Amino acid sequence: MAITILPPPWKTWWAYSLYILFVLALAFGIIFFFVSRTALRRKIRYEHMVNIKQQELHQMKMDFFTHISHEIRTPLTMIIGPVDVLINTLPTSPGPQKMLNSIKSSAERLLKLTNDLLDFRKADSGYTQLKKKSTNIVAFTHYVYDKFSAMATNKNIHFKFESLEKDIQVNIDDHYMEIVLSNLLSNAIKFTPVKGNISISIFRGKSETVEIHVCDDGVGIPKEMQSKIFSNFYQADAGSVKNVGSGIGLAFSKRLVELHKGSLSFTSEMNQATGNQETRFIITLTLGNFQLNNVR
Repeated sequence: MAITILPPPWKTWWAYSLYILFVLALAFGIIFFFVSRTALRRKIRYEHMVNIKQQELHQMKMDFFTHISHEIRTPLTMIIGPVDVLINTLPTSPGPQKMLNSIKSSAERLLKLTNDLLDFRKADSGYTQLKKKSTNIVAFTHYVYDKFSAMATNKNIHFKFESLEKDIQVNIDDHYMEIVLSNLLSNAIKFTPVKGNISISIFRGKSETVEIHVCDDGVGIPKEMQSKIFSNFYQADAGSVKNVGSGIGLAFSKRLVELHKGSLSFTSEMNQATGNQETRFIITLTLGNFQLNNVR
């Protein structure tokens, strides 16, 4: 009688097959892990290099603008001086005076643009130093509002100023805050149609703050573009409105407000009450310590 002794289960052919498959799977897993980690490192290194290149490109762009602005500012200043002399000395005949005033206006516009680019460069690099002082923000905002009244009137825009209080004191740099308000009002007038509405309002906000609202019922800002509106050199599609700006106004304004320890935000949506598109920019500033002691 023959007795056949079978091997234990762990020594059968199918057990050895499983052992081989397990070793192969383990080897594949190890190889896949190291290959994936190498690919991830390569991807991270590539993205880092792309980011560095983008930063270098941005730096080169800003250096170029700064250099060009410096080169242009001196001849522009030399143009404006002689033009002023000619305006004051030549006979007041309509033809020459109109051409000289046109030359002066164009030169001053270019000079303002170059100065804005230089100021933007300083703010972007963190070199802007604010000279703050106690200021009645209501009177100051009304002063800037008055500068744009004629422009709004020429376009037949209903332009109004609103404030429930006559005196709200804040610490601001008058020069840079005027740039912020001027940028917002200039954009509002540019993108608001004839017979449109623009308002600038001042309110006391929450947590000892003051808010300045610049609101218009112009073309609005499309939702897909709202996330980029404060990006450098970005210009939103204004539809039929010809956009001749530099694309730094809002980015520069936001940076200046943040230097004041404030914030610049906006909303652009349909006003359900009027049925018109409404764009509202909100400047939020903190009241100064001298003001906090007198708040009721």
